[in-house]
Amino acid sequence: NNNNIETDSLLLDFESFSEAGIELSPSQIDRAVELSDRLENPERQWRTYLNSLALFGFETWLQSRHNDLEIEMDNCSVMQPSQANYLDGVFNLKVGKYKICLLTNGVAIDEFITIDRALIDLPEYAAHFYLLIDVIEEQEEVKLNSFSRYDEIIERQQTANLVADSDWTYQLPLAWFEHQPDDLLLYLRCIESDQIQLRAVKTTTEDISAQLEPLLPQLRSGV
Repeated sequence: NNNNIETDSLLLDFESFSEAGIELSPSQIDRAVELSDRLENPERQWRTYLNSLALFGFETWLQSRHNDLEIEMDNCSVMQPSQANYLDGVFNLKVGKYKICLLTNGVAIDEFITIDRALIDLPEYAAHFYLLIDVIEEQEEVKLNSFSRYDEIIERQQTANLVADSDWTYQLPLAWFEHQPDDLLLYLRCIESDQIQLRAVKTTTEDISAQLEPLLPQLRSGV
């Protein structure tokens, strides 16, 4: 019957995901727990845990393909509780000359990706590349889903007149992202970082900071 067909299809999809997944080691999982435990809010702990798993999975993926691409994680957001407490995603992560932002919403099944406005609009948080990573924490694995360049996001954002929601997030269409994550390696190796200019968009850091200040108590409480 149709139910059996749908179930079989879901199982096949999951099996395909598992085959392509990046297995996380026990030490990586323990480290993710340790990083998340530094935050007090349970919701922020969970988000930091997922983000940490995404980070370690990305590190494993990168090392398995090109050992000459150096990753710098010490200053990224999951290593800084003050940053992990307010913004979702792994930002201030560097691979070679490039800034990378990792985004995870569990398993990406929607047609849109939720991203904090600051991660695009503020130059200190913006990245050359945004990479969506699916995290299946029950299976202790992650999968690189898709990625997009900063300049392409900005161009499409302006063309579509995309504005932030009231909760200070953008809903980016998944169609804006390239679904061959291995192509990211070509960019990291073959183009210069100054070909993708990072700049403030539509507003300044001071403008956003002034607007964000009244919301800080709400953000700290996790409401």
